[in-house]
Amino acid sequence: MLAEWIDGVCSQPDATMPRWLDGEGNLVVIGADAVSPVRMVNVCGTAALLQLAGARSVPVVVVADSGKDLADEEIDEILESGPTATGDGPGRRWPVFEAAPFDLVTTRIRE
Repeated sequence: MLAEWIDGVCSQPDATMPRWLDGEGNLVVIGADAVSPVRMVNVCGTAALLQLAGARSVPVVVVADSGKDLADEEIDEILESGPTATGDGPGRRWPVFEAAPFDLVTTRIRE
């Protein structure tokens, strides 16, 4: 039975997910770099993915062990001092990580 379920798994970058959320039987499974009781940190684009999944009633599962649990103050530090990406041209800099509200998550799997 597990093999049948795995056969239907399709791993995609967050940016391509909107087209994959149509239809029935979909599930979004993501990891997290840090988790607090009210939000989680992951790559930019995750919050939009979670909002779209919620709008389409697609369950969201976060897989993050308890070593990822942090206080909100520590999450603020990650967001403030985290890495940035750059592009060609002046002022083309953006954060790699963002926070997403944890209330957009259906369930969390940990050890």
